[in-house]
Amino acid sequence: MAARAGGVRRAAAALRSGAGRQFACHAFSPKGGQLARHPRAALTFCWAEHGRQVRIRGRVTPGSAEDGAADFPGRSVTARAESLPARQSRYLTEAAERDRDLAKARALIAKEPSPVHPAWTLHTLAPDAVEFWQAAESRVHIRLRHERADDGWDRFPLWSWRPAARAPDGTLTAGRRVPTDL
Repeated sequence: MAARAGGVRRAAAALRSGAGRQFACHAFSPKGGQLARHPRAALTFCWAEHGRQVRIRGRVTPGSAEDGAADFPGRSVTARAESLPARQSRYLTEAAERDRDLAKARALIAKEPSPVHPAWTLHTLAPDAVEFWQAAESRVHIRLRHERADDGWDRFPLWSWRPAARAPDGTLTAGRRVPTDL
């Protein structure tokens, strides 16, 4: 999920690479352009069968051309073939045109297994917040948010049913700070 103008988030699927905080996309795709303008994103990992998910939010930095070139061969032949013409998310006027371009790209990959479009970019997300979510049959789900602090991480329980508390100065507080070393 990349941020658009004004910081509004836009959902986008990203294939996981590396340690789970890396993802790749074409620099000229809508996602690549949004990341260039607003380098923040969120990644969500969901295990529906277990009723769990983890959401990681933070700043995104693009890797080097060498990082992108190292990532690209791990993609399927079809994914690489679709990336080489560099037309992701553009309007498709004729399926035959797409099919011709994909056939050319597949033929190139068959001759040279590792061609990489120079705009293929591996990004790394540096988390500033990680939220863990556990479903409950009662629908009172358990949510914990860990936020980066100067000295490590702070943990905030996020109970959907818990009203906001008031601090002694009258301001609303969402939870309590609990130092942790996530």
